[in-house]
Amino acid sequence: MHFVSDLGQSHASRGEGLVMVGDLSQPRGGLMSNSRRIHQNGLDADIWFQFAVSAAAIRDTENQPDPPSMLAANGEELGPLWGDDQKALLKAAADDPRVDRIFVNPAIKRGLCSSEPDPAWLRKLRPWFGHDAPFHVRLRCPHDSTACEQQASIPAGDGCAELDWWFSVEARTPAKRSAPRAEPVMPAACRPLLLIN
Repeated sequence: MHFVSDLGQSHASRGEGLVMVGDLSQPRGGLMSNSRRIHQNGLDADIWFQFAVSAAAIRDTENQPDPPSMLAANGEELGPLWGDDQKALLKAAADDPRVDRIFVNPAIKRGLCSSEPDPAWLRKLRPWFGHDAPFHVRLRCPHDSTACEQQASIPAGDGCAELDWWFSVEARTPAKRSAPRAEPVMPAACRPLLLIN
């Protein structure tokens, strides 16, 4: 995924530490070993807000807990680990024309909405639960991919005025599922690969 490499190089030119990548879609999509459904289209990557001090430190974290949350203990505002480097990394991803949208915790978006003098770049930041330690990048369909289905466009505006619901009782009450979730489906383009001996 060229986007991930370019984002890492962009960060290296302005800050210390190495960008860490979490779940990364397989190049052409398909089932993941951890059964995550959202990363199965080949266009998704989780990027950690925390940076590693060295490649050796990244190897040492492979069997360690996930990097920490960027939120305060109350879960409703940015915490002490959030800083200019995290904002710069997120903005670099949002400014990349290959990026369609980025899922971040609603509290991260709200913190940025209240502090950014020019919030236009926040449009691509879409609030979603979790996403307080990594942010989730969804890329646009590549121009040369005829099988890729582009998601619907994001609404106009920076999205800051629509954040209140995410902090409501309704949003914080888990919904009961009435039907079991469907099993993941192997993309049609992947099936012929399994038939090769």
